Amino acid sequence: ALSVFVAPYTADHAVQAGAATLPVLARLTDLGLVESTPAASAGHATQFGLHPLVRAYAAERLAAQPVAQRAAQERHAQAVRRRLAPWQNWRAVDQRLALASLVALLPAVLAAWSWALAQGRGDFVAEVAPMLLNHYEKLGRWAEGMALFEAAEPVFDEQAASDRAALAALWRGRALLLYRDGRFEAAAARRPSARAAPPTRGPGESHKANQKTLARWNRMLGPQDSAQAEATEARDLALSEGDRAGVAVFAGNLALLHKKRGHYADALASWQEALAVHREVGNWSSACVTMNNLGDLLRVMGRPEEAVLVLAESLRLCDAYGFASTRPFALVNLAKAHMLAGRADTAETLALQTVAEVRRSGERMLEAGTLLVLADMALRKGNVPLAAERLAPALRLAHALNEPANLLEALCGYARWQLARGLPADAARAVATVLAHPKLHAELREEIQTSALATLPGSPAADVLALVEEACAQLAAKAQHLQSPANTFNTPV
Repeated sequence: ALSVFVAPYTADHAVQAGAATLPVLARLTDLGLVESTPAASAGHATQFGLHPLVRAYAAERLAAQPVAQRAAQERHAQAVRRRLAPWQNWRAVDQRLALASLVALLPAVLAAWSWALAQGRGDFVAEVAPMLLNHYEKLGRWAEGMALFEAAEPVFDEQAASDRAALAALWRGRALLLYRDGRFEAAAARRPSARAAPPTRGPGESHKANQKTLARWNRMLGPQDSAQAEATEARDLALSEGDRAGVAVFAGNLALLHKKRGHYADALASWQEALAVHREVGNWSSACVTMNNLGDLLRVMGRPEEAVLVLAESLRLCDAYGFASTRPFALVNLAKAHMLAGRADTAETLALQTVAEVRRSGERMLEAGTLLVLADMALRKGNVPLAAERLAPALRLAHALNEPANLLEALCGYARWQLARGLPADAARAVATVLAHPKLHAELREEIQTSALATLPGSPAADVLALVEEACAQLAAKAQHLQSPANTFNTPV
């Protein structure tokens, strides 16, 4: 029965799974059939495991006894479920320990997950999927998580009441990972299913999760009023349940809308209050996200040194807790704050580091945004060809993502590039197109109004997509003149 363990286990784990008693485990260890690894430090238990050849032989013997095999696999899955149980409420647990435990336990969890799918055990999937989502989301492993959830969906029947909770967890998880991967339209396609699905973690928690996902989508692509209504509904529900951690999370979502509309004082107050709650309850994942947003807001408000302090703390916490997918946001915001403070070399080093990290575990829209920052740095130094090399993939990626904020920022970068080339008429046409777009946010409007772009002559707006195609072609042609491996940003889309 020990062959069902695909990762090292403790004596307690083996006993809880009914795979062996302590005397049997000790005897197998004495005989050399079970290998033991002493505890790495105080507070940790000795780890056991079968040699791969012994495990293969034992698994073969177990497979010859189907009844015993099914029983062993089920006991193992239930043991995994018990080990995961302490980490269910992400906002209220020790997130550093939870994430480390999920990483160490992942092989066993995936083995139990495979068993659950083979047996059609929707109860296991409904309970475990949200915890797997935390693992894949916080580490930036979007593709793995999406593939896992998508492969599981056909196992369950939407018409069967016993399967609906599992499907709800899979739909919600996949929608969130699609969003984080920059696949906004695909994420939106999951909205009706996720919204209509039954609760998986209690009616309140599931509804709040739904509203948060909907608010995210609408903030990016949909009506801002809808985004505000959904985030407000989630916040009010959390308030009615006495869920202070939830109230802080959803207040942060509303702060993003305040910032987008130019209501900086309201956004500042909301994020400061939310951060105080996150610190108090130990929700460090949300604290880091809030610090990243707060730091960027302080930069926009002309307070770069305060921004640097806040963002530096976020980076330290990301490193301490292992929040790989949140770290690139802190890095690029820190780069922009240093740039505003006049530390151009530090800013460029941080931005280049962001590009490297975001391609490993960050969001694709952040890659486009960071390349725009680097293009602007090149223009400030008078290096127009390098700016073109950095701007070209940023514009292509923003176009591929079809996210308005990124696309408009990229067109502004293109306008600055044209102005640097001495082509004010082309720059003016790009600026007019940006200013006429209904999704223009307050920060970008103010940036245009306080820069050299504001001095350009009036011009009619162009068709956005036609202008993007034209800009991509021009930038690609100019970028070919610069062949520098250290500064090449060929971005597949």
